[in-house]
Amino acid sequence: MSRRTRPTTRRTDPPAASLPGDLWICILGAVGASDPSSLGRALCATPQFAALAPWAWREAVQARWPAWAAVAARAGPVTAWRRLHELFSLRQRELDAVATESALASSRAAASTAPPSVTPRHRSVLVEWLAEVRRDTRAAVDR
Repeated sequence: MSRRTRPTTRRTDPPAASLPGDLWICILGAVGASDPSSLGRALCATPQFAALAPWAWREAVQARWPAWAAVAARAGPVTAWRRLHELFSLRQRELDAVATESALASSRAAASTAPPSVTPRHRSVLVEWLAEVRRDTRAAVDR
């Protein structure tokens, strides 16, 4: 009786594991620029991604706010890119809120300086019409 042997299966790494870290940094940075919570979840997915976290956050900040990231980089070596992403997000929300408020204020100002919808000509026509209606109503009551 021959002994059955189980075929040996070779463990193969997924194709994504062979991609270089720089490419993963670009991919994760693009994800973080559009959706930071997805970047946070992706960085927790594998130890390889967790090791790329500082660079991925830097890439996300540089992709979303290039001017602000350049100022931050000129100020000195930045190590807390995730924190900068949070701060820049708050700043962006503040700027968006101020822009919305100023747009509302300017639309209110434009509405107050708009020409009146009832002109003197409209008033005179309306007065004549009301006088005619009053006369017609009195005549109908007197009959």
